[in-house]
Amino acid sequence: MPLRGNSSRMGAARLFQNSPSRPARSASLAHCGLTALRLCGLLTPALLDRHRNRPRPNDRREKMSQLNTHIQVGRVGQLKDVGANLVITVCSNNPYKNGNGEWIDNPEWIEHTIFARQDSRIKWAREKLESGDLVQVTSRPKQTEWKAANGERRFGYTFAVEDIQHLADKPAKKTEAPAVKPQGKKAG
Repeated sequence: MPLRGNSSRMGAARLFQNSPSRPARSASLAHCGLTALRLCGLLTPALLDRHRNRPRPNDRREKMSQLNTHIQVGRVGQLKDVGANLVITVCSNNPYKNGNGEWIDNPEWIEHTIFARQDSRIKWAREKLESGDLVQVTSRPKQTEWKAANGERRFGYTFAVEDIQHLADKPAKKTEAPAVKPQGKKAG
């Protein structure tokens, strides 16, 4: 039975359009879809124009922006002033299983730099953060180069802080609760 009416036409058109949730179909499949619509009498000029002007896979790649961001969740090691900048050392544990099936701790320490132009962020970090606090740091890695004392060229990374969030305070040390002395009844 042929499809009739606007609702049927729109339903059939939706079958053959690409959307973010539905990846682009191959050219042959799209052509078969257009042929089916044409045979059913449902191919409208608007649908044909939308099909012809759809973004091609290569077009999407060229328009995609590029991103180089590092996100670390870990505990603050230390805060130190380096010139007008503030360097925050953050440690994250990346445990792994060894050959015997035992978990081995693998701490990674990364220094994140808050540059002087972010004066309010430096002030906030000095006031709110202390060693042991859990933080989430979003930073932008940038390769740096310098000459060592012996004249060799050295390379490293500077992680420029874009955002930092305080997630939790330093965990309290586990201590035994003081013994509670039983209190006698008050005479009354």
